[in-house]
Amino acid sequence: MELAIATIVVAVIGFLGGIAGSAFKVWLNKKQSTHESNLTKKNYVSKVRFDAEFEIFRNLNRVFFSLRRDVFNLYPKDLNWEPQDEALLKKYNKEKYDNAFDANILAQDELNGISAFIGEDMYSLFDSIVKLSSHQITAFEIEHGHSEGIKDVDLVGKPRERTVELEKKHDELIIKIREYLKSLEVKQ
Repeated sequence: MELAIATIVVAVIGFLGGIAGSAFKVWLNKKQSTHESNLTKKNYVSKVRFDAEFEIFRNLNRVFFSLRRDVFNLYPKDLNWEPQDEALLKKYNKEKYDNAFDANILAQDELNGISAFIGEDMYSLFDSIVKLSSHQITAFEIEHGHSEGIKDVDLVGKPRERTVELEKKHDELIIKIREYLKSLEVKQ
């Protein structure tokens, strides 16, 4: 009887060991294929190209962070301090508008200047931020009387929601840039 129980126990352990061994092999093969897949996802580039692309994205990043900041100040999503005096408020709004307008022009110029040197998908992401920023600036123009004859009610409607959308798009863009740069491998 004890021999029969021992035989059954050994058989069960052997069976379970086989299952565990098979599961381990499957897991190991999956890890290996993932690793091999990651190796093939690398883009091998020369040091000169890596340095050039890194510099392009560094400059765009700097300009677009300024754009984000200045356009955000037009319609902050949270509480915002504004001067109570009418003349000071007008001057304050004009300064916010001028900063956002100038930052938008700079971002457009910078993006257009390097458009041939970045991928179309990256260009589209940057361009969508410029367009959304332009909508915010136009809405501010309409709301604060800086515009001559622009009466697009749709633009004025939801500027704070666009501020949130602008932040989200910019955050997504930063993630894409990081992923892209991380995918580059410098040839030795």
